[in-house]
Amino acid sequence: MSKCTIRQVAALAGVSPATVSRVLSGSGGVSQELRSKVVSAARESGYISRKPNGRRYIGLIVPDLKNPFYNEIIQGVMDTAALSSCGILLWSSSAGLESSSPSIFTSDLAVDGVISTQLLYPDSLIFKSLPKGIPLVQCCEYNEELPFPIVSIDNYASAYNAVSHLINLGRRDIAFFGSSSASMYTVLREQGFRDAMADYGLPVNESWVLHLGDVDYNLAVSASDHLFSQPECPDAVFAVSDMYAAGVTRSARKLGLSIPEDVSVVGFDDTDVAKINEPPLTTIRQPSYKMGCFACSMLLQLISTGSTPSHKVILESELIVRDSSRAKAPIGISGEHRE
Repeated sequence: MSKCTIRQVAALAGVSPATVSRVLSGSGGVSQELRSKVVSAARESGYISRKPNGRRYIGLIVPDLKNPFYNEIIQGVMDTAALSSCGILLWSSSAGLESSSPSIFTSDLAVDGVISTQLLYPDSLIFKSLPKGIPLVQCCEYNEELPFPIVSIDNYASAYNAVSHLINLGRRDIAFFGSSSASMYTVLREQGFRDAMADYGLPVNESWVLHLGDVDYNLAVSASDHLFSQPECPDAVFAVSDMYAAGVTRSARKLGLSIPEDVSVVGFDDTDVAKINEPPLTTIRQPSYKMGCFACSMLLQLISTGSTPSHKVILESELIVRDSSRAKAPIGISGEHRE
């Protein structure tokens, strides 16, 4: 970790050590202009401050707090951090990733390390704003070109298994609901979908491959309304999120289709949405809480020793079969057609 002193930060910022101390302690009496100079100088020099009680703080970056998938990750990080008496500073990029530097980097510089569930690139503002010498762990979303440890699942294999499940139920006309193609998990899950279809000798209808952007229930309902109103529509849907899958089932039932007889649906994450949906969703269960725990443990080790035993940890996912998927009925059996 950096050994930079307050005096060195003061010299770099062109202010007195007393001014640096007031900024780092969160005291008043310092103009915004001077405060910005001190913050920039401290970040540039790699200075790491401590709260008066010496407590460590971990920054946790989450793309969208409205997405219930992140709840268990946050809880896992918090519970693990609490065992070491570490505080958590939570920041969501949902307001616009490129709009401003994360406040966890610029408020009082108390962050000792960072866990990011946001996909990072070298030219992203989060990456550029990361204070020098601060360790970071990538959780869920990750970029293997960056030198930071990773905790995630095998998104490709998980998607392949989900689509294989639908195909083995006799489903042949399968749609894909993904988020933004800028999300690595969507890219990997779409590839798993495509490869499963190809391996079973099934064509992919490109008009049924949808990228909705935000993980949003209403977006999924709207997209499904259009999809199921076409002369030809799928007999199954694989969605990269339970929120999308719930929107699909809502739309299908609204339009007179039966779930799972007419359309079988598989989601992803196994959030509470999957359990309370009607019908309950077949889904891929991610070990979200465990991911949060692992990511936090790895980060604490990096903070303490500067290294971690494993650079990449891939946890097991599981297909959970519920009532939203079922074998396709033979022609002539009720439930196979709508008027």
